[in-house]
Amino acid sequence: MRATRKSTEGSYLIEFAFVLPFLLILLVGIMEFSLAFVLRGKLTNAAREGARKAVTQPTPAAEDVGKAVEKYLQAAVDSSISKSPCTGALPLWTCDYSNGLGVTGEIRIERPVEIAGTPGTLCCTRVTVSSSYEWPLFNQVLSLFNLFGSGGPTALPETLSSQAVMGM
Repeated sequence: MRATRKSTEGSYLIEFAFVLPFLLILLVGIMEFSLAFVLRGKLTNAAREGARKAVTQPTPAAEDVGKAVEKYLQAAVDSSISKSPCTGALPLWTCDYSNGLGVTGEIRIERPVEIAGTPGTLCCTRVTVSSSYEWPLFNQVLSLFNLFGSGGPTALPETLSSQAVMGM
């Protein structure tokens, strides 16, 4: 009697077809999070530049601090970024920035800042830089597989933010 062999030809292709979407989502997710992590690092450095500018001047002008952040963002992120005039007065100023591609953000300058854990003790300058982030690659891949509809809701933050606090 002859033993019948089961043919495994083609089974690898079917298994690959099942696994490919998950591998693609994983790969794009890694790339997207890497890009977001790099942008957040640049926002942190921009906030540090603004805080450094603020603490080197006894009475810093919001425009000077905002210009320092804008200059760093132009060099590190996109040369077309432009800042609007800062508004507000001590202890809080805000400036908005944008570029022609829909990237928007805010620069918040707070001075003086209350030290955590010691109410009433004021020092330092806090500069917070935030930027919109749309997760373009990840949303495109999700829409290819139509997991959440077209581009669908993601539980990922739409704004990346970083802050720096420096004392005199």
